[in-house]
Amino acid sequence: MISLGTGPFASEQRSKPRIAVHASAEVTIGEQRTTTWVYDISASGAHMTRVPGAQLSALCKFDLPGYGVVAASVVRVEPDSFAVTFPPDPQLNAFMDDPEVVLERLRAAAN
Repeated sequence: MISLGTGPFASEQRSKPRIAVHASAEVTIGEQRTTTWVYDISASGAHMTRVPGAQLSALCKFDLPGYGVVAASVVRVEPDSFAVTFPPDPQLNAFMDDPEVVLERLRAAAN
C-alpha cells in the first residue's frame, strides 16, 4: 500500500512502467459502474479520473479495453483522480509488454 506524504515518489513505487494512454474505460466500485478517463496504465496499475466510491482500499473491477475485466484495489485518491493496483497476472503482463501494441489495442477497442 502507498503511504501519502512519506517515502519515495509515486513513480519510484511502481513495479512496472506506466504507459500514457488517454483512453476511456469502465470501472465498477460496489454496484456502481462508471465510465472514466484513464491517464496511464501498466501491468501493475492505472491512474484515472475520480469516480464515485473511489476510496482508499476500495475493491473495484476495471474493464480494460482490448483485454477484459481486471480486479483492482484503490491505492491513491486525489480530488480529481485516483490510482489502482492490479494483482500480479502473467497474462496482463504479456498484454502490457509492448507500449505501442497496447496503444493500438486501446485505439481499436475505442472504435
